[in-house]
Amino acid sequence: MDTKYENVWNVVTAKLKGVGKKDYVLHSKLVTLAMEEIIAGEGGNKDVLIPAAMLHDIGWVNVPEKYQADVKGEDKEIAEKLHLEKAPEIIKEVLEELGYSKELINSIIRVVINHKSKEPNGDTEIACMVDADNLSDTYKEGFYSNVVSYGLSPTTVFEYRSKNKFFTDTARSIFEGHLKDRKAEIESGEADNIVSKIKDIKK
Repeated sequence: MDTKYENVWNVVTAKLKGVGKKDYVLHSKLVTLAMEEIIAGEGGNKDVLIPAAMLHDIGWVNVPEKYQADVKGEDKEIAEKLHLEKAPEIIKEVLEELGYSKELINSIIRVVINHKSKEPNGDTEIACMVDADNLSDTYKEGFYSNVVSYGLSPTTVFEYRSKNKFFTDTARSIFEGHLKDRKAEIESGEADNIVSKIKDIKK
């Protein structure tokens, strides 16, 4: 992780630790890793995209707990909407304290509030953000963290994640490699061993 953005990351980890059923600190770390890899292949303004990746789920801090446990249905829809609505105020406060300019803050907020977009309409920054978010949960650490957090089987999570769509060639290529790795782990039985180890650590 680029040390230039370490101050942003420190705030993110402090605010998101223990929030929700999903491990949002790990997720944000992997979204940032994905963003770095996408930028390496596609280009992009790091000063916008890296902080946006770190802060993209910061809105969950102010989403009522009752909406955070559901992985589908009406509560999930409400939670998804709320975490986007709550993000700008938090991001503005955090980045103003860190000395970010108003222009840069607004650019970061614009990317964050569109990270669930179904169609970026040619906006490269939003495309990179959507792709980084979708790619993050196929990294080994994130994939198995979700398996345990949501009490699902590796096969179920694999089938769900395999449907992810991407707008950049870089993200799509990385994703295909991740799918091959996760499939091999499931077929060999290694996936079940990984899940058991994570559960033992959480005890």
